[in-house]
Amino acid sequence: MKTEMKERRNKWAGMAGDFEKRVDYVAGKRNIEAIQETLAAQPLCGDVLELGCGNGTYSSNLASRADHLRVTDVSEQMLTVCRQRLGHLDNVTVEQQDCFSLSYPEGTFDAVVMVNLLHVIPEPEKALRESRRVLKDHGALIVVSFTTAGMRFHHKIGMIYRYLRAFGKPPAAARTLTPDGVRSMMEHEGFAVQDARLLGVTTKAVFVRACRTSRFKASAK
Repeated sequence: MKTEMKERRNKWAGMAGDFEKRVDYVAGKRNIEAIQETLAAQPLCGDVLELGCGNGTYSSNLASRADHLRVTDVSEQMLTVCRQRLGHLDNVTVEQQDCFSLSYPEGTFDAVVMVNLLHVIPEPEKALRESRRVLKDHGALIVVSFTTAGMRFHHKIGMIYRYLRAFGKPPAAARTLTPDGVRSMMEHEGFAVQDARLLGVTTKAVFVRACRTSRFKASAK
């Protein structure tokens, strides 16, 4: 696990300073705005945990509706940028966490949010399992993750070309997610899915909102 954490940290750490610019280039601002608008429409309150925050692209959006937002990432370099961007927000705490092994007690949060995390990590089921553990009963899980599913062929080729220029070779664990695939993954880990669809105009992202079910026997780790 420590080796996996180090590899994930090193993949993105050197890009912290201009990470958002790279993502805008790859995905297109119209598609980023579609994600921001969808997140802004989600009801959030209480204590919210953001996993894989990167350099905080979506954190202000979430903080505006949470009583308290805990912003986390595996990369300390990303978190340094987050602290600079979010330092003026009194209801935000920025700290390093591994989404596979969170330090929080069971039932801590009212909501967990992951944006562009699930499709690049190995064994995403483990991140969902940890999210369920730290959520309160009926707490919300919101996942947004870029995908090539549902994209037109020429848009897909263009996006892949831009990705390779901006980020190089994709992580070994990277996968193509679909709304139905994420729905199935979440239901297997004890969530009731309320909404599952694609976002975006040219570049696409999977959006899924679910809640933690109270009657569920956790799968073996």
